[in-house]
Amino acid sequence: MKKRALCVSINDYPDTYNDLQGCVNDANDWSELLCNEFGFGSNITQLIDAQVTRRNILYTFKDLVDTAKGGDVCVFTFSGHGTWIYDQGERDESDKRDEAICVCDDIIVDDEMRAMIREIEPGGY
Repeated sequence: MKKRALCVSINDYPDTYNDLQGCVNDANDWSELLCNEFGFGSNITQLIDAQVTRRNILYTFKDLVDTAKGGDVCVFTFSGHGTWIYDQGERDESDKRDEAICVCDDIIVDDEMRAMIREIEPGGY
């Protein structure tokens, strides 16, 4: 069994007045907890501030789920702004809204991440 985590946090939203103050602390705290209390060791990737781009998150998240095998433990944390947009794609939301995380250069909609998770082999989560 492998344990891997991706801890993402963004305090500094470029060219906006929407900066936050405690998100980087969240990623550091999650990483410390997963390492020290849950045995993740060095298998924790952090993306912080300017690293929190759409491309970086989707690439790293995809790697996390693509390499998952039966019995593995995968953790994803995000600390930053969130938003919603009117339901796109599957039209599967009862409230007609897709939730999204706000990254430095765009947003990532929940449907995008769910599509990657669905690709996990049965028993591989």
